[in-house]
Amino acid sequence: TLINLIPRFYDVTSGEVLVDGVNVKEYKLSSLYNKLGYVPQKAVMFNGTVKSNVSYGNNGGKKANLNKVKEAIKVAQATEFVEKMDDKYDTHIAQGGTNVSGGQKQRLAIARAIARDPEIYIFDDSFSALDYKTDSVLRKELNTKKVGHTGTLDPKATGVLPILIGNATKISKYLVEHDKTYSVVMELGTRTDTLDSEGKILETRKVETLDEEKIKEVLSSFLGKQKQIPPMYSAIKINGKKAYEYARNGQVVEITPREIEIYEMKFKKYFDNQISFIVKCSKGTYIRTLCQDIAERLGTIAYMKELQRTDVDIFNIKDAISIDDIKNKKKDVKEAIISIEEVFSKNGKIVLADEKLQYFLNGVKLTFDMQDGIY
Repeated sequence: TLINLIPRFYDVTSGEVLVDGVNVKEYKLSSLYNKLGYVPQKAVMFNGTVKSNVSYGNNGGKKANLNKVKEAIKVAQATEFVEKMDDKYDTHIAQGGTNVSGGQKQRLAIARAIARDPEIYIFDDSFSALDYKTDSVLRKELNTKKVGHTGTLDPKATGVLPILIGNATKISKYLVEHDKTYSVVMELGTRTDTLDSEGKILETRKVETLDEEKIKEVLSSFLGKQKQIPPMYSAIKINGKKAYEYARNGQVVEITPREIEIYEMKFKKYFDNQISFIVKCSKGTYIRTLCQDIAERLGTIAYMKELQRTDVDIFNIKDAISIDDIKNKKKDVKEAIISIEEVFSKNGKIVLADEKLQYFLNGVKLTFDMQDGIY
């Protein structure tokens, strides 16, 4: 009954069906359907390819790209048979899916619903064509599917990496731009190809004892906006390839300098050819390059020995939970979860009256005489 009432294939004769607290009859059908991922009992396939079938339709946003299609197919437990097809994701699918089995059609139909990234999944006995093991794995995957992160860390780095769960994955674009704070240790007198301790040593030099005041002066000289050239061993894309792919093949390519900003540089310690400091910087700042540039101004060479990210905006390392603690069940992950509301607690608020709230939930765009921003 619910399968027919939520998408309004039928309407109730009494009572009401609420989605997000709003009667489904008050939604525009397009707005309602954008919230749903519906998989019928009998899978529907269109004449086209695996990719075009899975990416068919949208949820009011962009059409699913190939990466999204692959992710959805993986969750739907369809990767194994798709990868074995002659043309994989470009393999032809006949009208009605007559050239694939019933179980394969059902997996592709489920993948189509997943690719829409809906708020609500509606399965009309859609697992009936699946074996027990696939059914079990798929249910588990659907419960944990929406997990994402807000950036990356260097291979040898440790520290804060905010993980987004469930509906929080939708706010990732608002978090990747945040400023970051790092605790850094750089080793003087040695230069490596990757600018960190993982790389091949290219040069060594004897380092004269440095004056701490001079070090502090050099660190302060990096404050403010500036251009920085990312390292060759980085994920920056050049002509469709990542920079480190060129570097590993011994190719040298020109990397365009990027504008960054250093907000704070705090000297911590100088001992045994090592300088440790704290840096607060903008998104896109490469600390490996910063260490190299600091050494150059000190008249020597260096590489980044240790790196710990201590802050990403409101996310602080004292509130973090380690992967090992999760694996060994030493801490409950739920205790470390921060709500979406808390993340945006410093932002301004827009309070909607009941009437405007109904419009907003129905997908109507509202206009306010306010400064542009995130509210």
